[in-house]
Amino acid sequence: EIRPRRGVIVAVMTPERIMDMFETTAEVEAMCIRLATYRITPAERSQLQAMHEASAAMVAAADLNAYDEFNRLFHEAMYRSTHNQFMAEQAIGIRARLAAFRRTQLRHGDRIARSHEEHGEILRAMARGDGDEAARCMRAHMLNASGALTNYINTLDDAGPLL
Repeated sequence: EIRPRRGVIVAVMTPERIMDMFETTAEVEAMCIRLATYRITPAERSQLQAMHEASAAMVAAADLNAYDEFNRLFHEAMYRSTHNQFMAEQAIGIRARLAAFRRTQLRHGDRIARSHEEHGEILRAMARGDGDEAARCMRAHMLNASGALTNYINTLDDAGPLL
């Protein structure tokens, strides 16, 4: 954390702080997807759909590394579809702070498959032009990721690594 006139310190990442960050990103991403629903171009919509369809093979193979990279690119493409550079930059910044934790939540249970299904729900709402429903789906998607991370953390020993 950068603190004005006090320098830089290492932030303490408690489970509560991480959940607060997920809650914040859920709202920012919901805002992004609502705006993107109304501003996305046909080419961008096709790109998102193609990315989503290609990710099915990663899910089937349970390829965490490939799916994690896809997931980052997929969400960033959605941010760019807002056609609001500042909003996209903020979403990317928050996402970067949560990157390790977003990856970790994919390890829990069938989270990769559920994530893929949730992406499909978001895309279907966008295709219908329903920004409010797309935002609800995105918010649920992020909160489901938070829940999976919480479950994962709870399965670790007190001395176990978070990442």
